[in-house]
Amino acid sequence: MKVIHHYLGFETYQIEQGVMFCRDSQNNDWYDISRTMSNDVKVLHMLLDDNRVCSTSRDHSMLYPAGFDVVSVRLNKSDKEPVCGDFIEIVGDELTIVPPPIHIVEATANNERARLLNIADAYIGPLRDAKEMGQASEEELARLFAWQEYRIELMRLPQSEGWPSDVTWPDTPQ
Repeated sequence: MKVIHHYLGFETYQIEQGVMFCRDSQNNDWYDISRTMSNDVKVLHMLLDDNRVCSTSRDHSMLYPAGFDVVSVRLNKSDKEPVCGDFIEIVGDELTIVPPPIHIVEATANNERARLLNIADAYIGPLRDAKEMGQASEEELARLFAWQEYRIELMRLPQSEGWPSDVTWPDTPQ
């Protein structure tokens, strides 16, 4: 994709009581910049945070750039349109969508694993109580075993092949 505009580090500033404006790191005012931007349907405007797409719009007036970089690109029919969450790389005047950095992939996998472990813990606790009190039915004991097995599989995921970018998540017990 061909980059048309690339403005870095927008921040807000106040010129009157209650009136806020945005300017980029070169002191360019957003209002002045936006008057030069196109609302051509083949142009996509994006807000970026550390090369991650946070918002997209064909209408630049729908963007509030405070705290972000702004990039506008001309799309060709063959281009995959960037969406929120995509990571991009700009080299010269070309923008490409790139895989997320490994630390983002790892954090995402760890967060999902922690979420699933919390769910497993919530099922295991009462089932274990019933077992320890001698009140568990055969069906409850089978469910306890299945959830414990699931939790062990989740615990071992970081040592598995493909972690963290190509994870085979275990099936959730029924």
